[in-house]
Amino acid sequence: MVKAFSTLKDQGIAQDQRSARAEAIVVDAIQLITEEGYGEFSLRKVATRNGIKLASLQYHFKTKEVLLNAVLDQVLREYEERFTQGDAELYASIAPEQLLEFTIDFVLEDAQRVESSNFFFQLWAMSCHEPSAAKIQEKIYAIYRKTFSELIQMLNPALSAAERNIRSILIISMLDGLMLFISKGKSQKRYVSKIAQQAKKEALRIAMDK
Repeated sequence: MVKAFSTLKDQGIAQDQRSARAEAIVVDAIQLITEEGYGEFSLRKVATRNGIKLASLQYHFKTKEVLLNAVLDQVLREYEERFTQGDAELYASIAPEQLLEFTIDFVLEDAQRVESSNFFFQLWAMSCHEPSAAKIQEKIYAIYRKTFSELIQMLNPALSAAERNIRSILIISMLDGLMLFISKGKSQKRYVSKIAQQAKKEALRIAMDK
């Protein structure tokens, strides 16, 4: 799960931050937030999950804030990779309408994964109180907006950049709102196929409207 770290030496991370142990700690921290919520996030609980003593964890991540920053940085990197490293051959071989549908299917399928939906619910909550979480959230949504803006440009090239951005926000808001109804355990999950079909129709209408 953990693929890379940003340079965080000035925030107190030990120099061996790229070690397998540091990566495993970040994975356990992400799982803790996903499964138990940000309110339960502490260095001691992460250390227990990782099977190490608190002092050993603090050798890698000296404070809760430093570990949280590493978690958020990793989530951003993974999200960016998933949205920017698509199959170029596939993208070149299908029509823009199909590409929009493909992207929406990807987003809605991801929303049904417990790991994704639970973490994003926690990220939304954290962003209200943690400046670092708010910054990561904004970066993630910037990637999200760019992806849909580029799709809209393919479908409706006459639109200005500002108009494409507005329409991207409308589509993203619709998809994020659906997460409240189709993530695991939600009462409307049984309608996910029909919801996805309608979502694609609405997204195409938003993108194509003159």
